[in-house]
Amino acid sequence: MLLDAAHDADRSAERNRPRWLFRGRHGAWDTLAASIAEDPARAVRWPIAPSGPSMDVGDAVLLWRSGRGGGIAALCTVLDEPEAVPRPGEAPEVVVALRIERAYHHPIAPATLARDAVLRPLAFMDLLDETERRVTPAQEVALAALIVARDHSGEDDPDDVALETRTSVPVPVRLLPLVEELLVALGADEPAPAPSLPARPTPDEEAADAAPSIPTDLQVVQAEEVARTHGADAFTVDDVAKVWHTGVGTARSRIERLIDSGLVERAGTLRSEDRPGVRPARGRPPVLYRLARS
Repeated sequence: MLLDAAHDADRSAERNRPRWLFRGRHGAWDTLAASIAEDPARAVRWPIAPSGPSMDVGDAVLLWRSGRGGGIAALCTVLDEPEAVPRPGEAPEVVVALRIERAYHHPIAPATLARDAVLRPLAFMDLLDETERRVTPAQEVALAALIVARDHSGEDDPDDVALETRTSVPVPVRLLPLVEELLVALGADEPAPAPSLPARPTPDEEAADAAPSIPTDLQVVQAEEVARTHGADAFTVDDVAKVWHTGVGTARSRIERLIDSGLVERAGTLRSEDRPGVRPARGRPPVLYRLARS
């Protein structure tokens, strides 16, 4: 009996170790935070890749928040098998039901993960194409220990995020595009988010968010430069990076802002037959964009 009880306890402890790290698409964390603020006990539906991982009900999952001040932001439990949710005019969205066990007031920062040789591969989640990453058994143990250590420390800012400051580092000119893309991907120029979860937006705020923002003069100039080169033709991030003479990361960030301002819209994905000889990066077809039709 005692051996059975000990075995069950070991299995329970192993089950509670985080087995997955999820990084959702843009806006997924904000949607989750609003749901938690409204009802912390409510199960949430988290979007995953269409070819989502094979997970088991009861698996522990860590959620990643992107950008400055981000990192591992919540511990969850898988409640059900992933399911495909139909969307009018679009491909179904694959989601998995999660129960939020804990949302961390201060996310576990990438710099903290990078200090541990075992956890270091997880520190670069913002730079990976994948949105779901299987945590290795060794990383499960290390993460569980790190979380316990943070809980016991009781520090208000365990990762020293508040002490971050700007520094000046010389970079060779030939590496500028690479460094620029890295900084954009890590959200280095974004303001650090408030540690508390956002309150649920009012109907007026939701309507304001849904409406495109007024484009700035600089954004109009950027759109005009694209129009002179591509006109009504669809283009990729790589295409406009050449137009703007900038890195791919900066070009991607600019496109997202142009989409928000209503000057650019998404136009599907680039098929291999559209441009023979163009190979998708890391096996994924490039996203196509075009100037918004007036």
